[in-house]
Amino acid sequence: VLGQAVGQAAEAGCPAAAWRLFAVFAQSVGRTHQWQNWEHAGQTALAAAGAAGDDNGVGWTRLWLAVICFDFADVTRTRAELTLAIAAFERSGDVHRQAIAHTYLADTLTITESRFGQRLRRPRPDSDRPRWLSEGLAHAERALALYHQAGDPDDELMALSVLVDYHALLADVGRASDYADQAVALSQRVTAPEMRAGTQAILGY
Repeated sequence: VLGQAVGQAAEAGCPAAAWRLFAVFAQSVGRTHQWQNWEHAGQTALAAAGAAGDDNGVGWTRLWLAVICFDFADVTRTRAELTLAIAAFERSGDVHRQAIAHTYLADTLTITESRFGQRLRRPRPDSDRPRWLSEGLAHAERALALYHQAGDPDDELMALSVLVDYHALLADVGRASDYADQAVALSQRVTAPEMRAGTQAILGY
């Protein structure tokens, strides 16, 4: 039903409604695993937002396509969609949404590329560092800077947790501890209870 609604909104000349409905659709299929027509609905929303010159709509649609592709373990497509989402949000000038896409991409890399026991390894020189670690770390650092620019302490805490994970993977205990300390200090300003609880997970490092 939601997939049909996306098409109806696009045909009616309501691109914002089309991509917003696709966002709801993407969250719904993630919960119900009713995957029919997700690609068609996504491409319909994407075309509608693109035709309207709505870069925020393009970015959100790309981001939700990435979430679905991640559920299918299609890492290559996930990374491609998130990269395109970042570009769209940069065009729109939406700092907060850029940060979200950078966070998703950094998380995708740690979840799909890290291996059991990697945090226990000794530090390696930069020349021996896996490329994905450097790439993901850059996205995590960019996300933190953008969240700070947007004045969003709740999401800034999330970016700090990702940076703790990256530096733990790099066996850089000092930097991981520094970011964990920043997270503890920042948690006093965080309003979302789930984000405060997440600080305790950070301290596990």
